[in-house]
Amino acid sequence: MNPKGYFVDWPYNAPEPLRWYYMIYLSFWFQSIDFMLNITNKHYVVKRKDNAEMLLHHFATISLMIFSYSYDLTRIGMCVLMIHDVNDLLLETAKIFVYLNWENTANILFGIFAVAWFIVRWAFYGYNILYSVYTEAYDSIVEPIMKNGSYGGYPASVWYWFWVVFSSFLGLLLVLHIFWGVLIVKMIVRTLQVGSVEKDIRSDSEADEDEDEEPVKTAASGPAAAPDSKVKRRRAPKAD
Repeated sequence: MNPKGYFVDWPYNAPEPLRWYYMIYLSFWFQSIDFMLNITNKHYVVKRKDNAEMLLHHFATISLMIFSYSYDLTRIGMCVLMIHDVNDLLLETAKIFVYLNWENTANILFGIFAVAWFIVRWAFYGYNILYSVYTEAYDSIVEPIMKNGSYGGYPASVWYWFWVVFSSFLGLLLVLHIFWGVLIVKMIVRTLQVGSVEKDIRSDSEADEDEDEEPVKTAASGPAAAPDSKVKRRRAPKAD
């Protein structure tokens, strides 16, 4: 993960296993959008308070993967995926222990997750990924093309704007990381107040609130007043 090594000897051909990994990962992100928008998913209604932010995140991620795959930027693309996987693994593991009622283990893992989030997705991502694209990618790719006037049949202006768009999507991910970091701080405060991790703050959705309020509504209105619906609700899974 050397910032200067991401763009050395560009363009370069990624090995076949890495390209397959990209395709599998990309299919996951498309499936996540399908799940959130209920396009083919007709059995569950998924509502999240951060639904718009999640969709924006998925759109940016898919765009970055397509760009990096198409223009041989898979080195930095793989690093971005790995950075996200670190936190996702810790979060999902902590949630497993929440469901098992192992509160102490869940609290410890959530603490590690929170620390890793700020180190990896704020500091490391901001400097190692975003700053390297802003500086090293320009020096190694854009500037030489600007001097030559064109590359690969495209004028230098096209490559310049590709760099601008690519950097902007990476910057958008950092903004979303900061947004979710604020939610993590709120969850830490809540955890300190109640003494245990209750749920993933990113799954703090309208559907969860409906589930919490349903027993009260049923008791007040009686069983006959409960709506007859076959559509189930469940907490949206992590799709980050």
